[in-house]
Amino acid sequence: KIAMPEKDMERILTGPGGYNVARLTKWAENYSFALECLGLCFHYIYQEFDISVWADLYSAATGIDVDAAEIYKMTARGRDMSKALNIREGANRKDDRVPKRFLTDSVQTGDITYPPLNMEYLERLITDYYEERGWDPKEGTLSPQRMAELTGVG
Repeated sequence: KIAMPEKDMERILTGPGGYNVARLTKWAENYSFALECLGLCFHYIYQEFDISVWADLYSAATGIDVDAAEIYKMTARGRDMSKALNIREGANRKDDRVPKRFLTDSVQTGDITYPPLNMEYLERLITDYYEERGWDPKEGTLSPQRMAELTGVG
């Protein structure tokens, strides 16, 4: 339903709990951002529909022919634009952090206590997320080619 290409599933759907949370996050973000851009509430019932249904409804309502792939291309552009604006303001990988307490405090949910995250695990998550987005995993920036595509300069 979140339009993850089958060729990518093995890479994304492995890891603790059966998936790589950082890599899966890209696809979940794209889906939720698509719903937001289409003016839809993120109510669970809307999540039951494949994005191709929303693309067809959008095309029918606007007369602008789009498919699921085009919707996802637009959402990736939106996320990259957001990243580009942050980069312009000086943000980089060092700024993509969780609150410090996530590294020191345990979390209890019912009978289960989860230990704090360790920095090595967090760094791996950030790297995996950046790779999935196509961003530079060392610096947390967009490639010069992607910046040129987004800005029309270059």
